Amino acid sequence: NQIAENSTGGTTVIENGGRSVTYGWDSMVQCDLVGLADEFRGTSEGQDSWVDTYGSLLAYTGLTLQEGRYIQGQFEGKAPRYTPNYLLRAGALYNWRDKIQLGLTSTFNGASYASDNNAQEYYIPYYNAWDFTFEVNVYKDNFSVIGGINNLFDNRYYARITNTGIDPAAPRNWYVGVQVE
Repeated sequence: NQIAENSTGGTTVIENGGRSVTYGWDSMVQCDLVGLADEFRGTSEGQDSWVDTYGSLLAYTGLTLQEGRYIQGQFEGKAPRYTPNYLLRAGALYNWRDKIQLGLTSTFNGASYASDNNAQEYYIPYYNAWDFTFEVNVYKDNFSVIGGINNLFDNRYYARITNTGIDPAAPRNWYVGVQVE
């Protein structure tokens, strides 16, 4: 009783597509590289840690591996819509005494279909996107400037296809603002 979209020749019908099963594995790893170096270096009495002096640099990666298939019904053997085989997120986050925070993050998305019948016109190829963010604490903990750039490398991709056509992702764009607490 999986709700499915059957799209053929521009006509989309929502119906019972059958039974689907998705198996997968999620993982997440993160490490403060400066903090780790601090631990290996060791500190003596009165000596500042590298994290206190230089800040922390958190590197992380998260990986989802999955396999989704209809096991009964009219779409048996096909992948459910929007079910890529992998999703990888990785990045680096820098933090200096909670005064300056910078982030460079990425998302890599495997190919998938936007229809349960896996019609070729609804195929979404692999894509990736990178984002950059910042926050600078300007006055005590009460006033900060925040901003970022989405789709940093201006990749042209799409993650959705509807019965009206491809829904393209936004091109490179930026934002800036203030935060008052």
